[in-house]
Amino acid sequence: KAIWEAARSGRIPKERIDSSAQRVLGVKALFGILTPPVPAAAATAGPRSVGSQANRTLALRIARESVTVLQDRDGIIPFSLSGGAREVGLDGVDNCKPVDVLVISPDIKNLTMVEDTGPHGSPLAKAVRTFVPGASDMTVSQSPSKEEIAAAATIAAGRGLVIVGTYNGHLYPAQAALVKRVAQAGSPVVVVGMRNPYDVADFPEVGTYIATYSFRDCSMQAAAEVIFGSTVPTGRLPVTIPGPKWRSFA
Repeated sequence: KAIWEAARSGRIPKERIDSSAQRVLGVKALFGILTPPVPAAAATAGPRSVGSQANRTLALRIARESVTVLQDRDGIIPFSLSGGAREVGLDGVDNCKPVDVLVISPDIKNLTMVEDTGPHGSPLAKAVRTFVPGASDMTVSQSPSKEEIAAAATIAAGRGLVIVGTYNGHLYPAQAALVKRVAQAGSPVVVVGMRNPYDVADFPEVGTYIATYSFRDCSMQAAAEVIFGSTVPTGRLPVTIPGPKWRSFA
């Protein structure tokens, strides 16, 4: 009754009521509990350009221009794939073994009801394999257990390159613990922030960090292109991150 009176008197603006009603209706539509229900054709209708090749191309271009290298102290980027060990076979042929690349990614789960559905498999590993078809990958929990962290460190040892994805690490401190343990394994490490760029504040000792602001395929592809040198990073950090004076490399 108090809310009704406040609305009638104007203490609650009409615009706020309309906005709240739209949010409630949106959630009901999402769960299919509107009365009457939204017609199927209306629920699935959308511009024909959604998902078109032109829009996918545009999304990739935007992702490429957004990727930000916050630090690369050890000069890992761009990473050369021609640095694999050489072996001379019994036939006398000098063969160059491919670089052993490992990708470690969190099992991404939706954090809110209004974001994209989590991917099937690792979009980061998928992108890396466009450059290194034989790259290995390991998926860990969004909040990795002590056992997962230990296993990741063991698997990372002796690799030519280890690429670790983080996803909202400020909510899952175990992700930072995993990054630190993997870095201690001794292999070159590149960390890719797959959502918020703030994760880097939790492991400043890691030498190379890339922010992509998204886990979508286009963003992961852009990150892989930056790592392996087919795209020059031009993105600039749009926020202030606590801790060391982070800057964008371009």
